[in-house]
Amino acid sequence: MNRIKGFHILWHLNNDLGIVRYSCRFCDFKHDRPQSVTTHGKKEHGTDDCLEDSLYVGVYLVLYRLVY
Repeated sequence: MNRIKGFHILWHLNNDLGIVRYSCRFCDFKHDRPQSVTTHGKKEHGTDDCLEDSLYVGVYLVLYRLVY
């Protein structure tokens, strides 16, 4: 059940706030599922080592918006 709640929160970050958790470190590709970014990396860059977790950056931006 907790895993479902976590995915639900990530869904809201993406759809309500525009924060996408996972991104490619080689280009601007972003997705809310890490598997999609890894697949993208294999197809577009020839490596599966392209995944970056941008959750902390997104949370920081949300907090910044609330303060300022």
